[in-house]
Amino acid sequence: MFFKGSFYSCTDPNVDNEDDCCGLYVNPNNGIVVTREWRNSNFHFDNIFMAMLTLFEICSLEMWPDYMYLAVDAVGPG
Repeated sequence: MFFKGSFYSCTDPNVDNEDDCCGLYVNPNNGIVVTREWRNSNFHFDNIFMAMLTLFEICSLEMWPDYMYLAVDAVGPG
């Protein structure tokens, strides 16, 4: 499993590390205070079903640059 567990990110776009992804922040889009969460992206390779769906999305060239940037930013699980 090459990318298993690698597409996680913080809900706060200014935070890069899992250890720093805690507490509250103000959402810049609507000004609401929300909790930071470390969560997986919508398309990932953590199980066979999502891997097949992700590969289908990439092969159909639908939003493939988003997945490309996620894969480039992936340095390892977590």
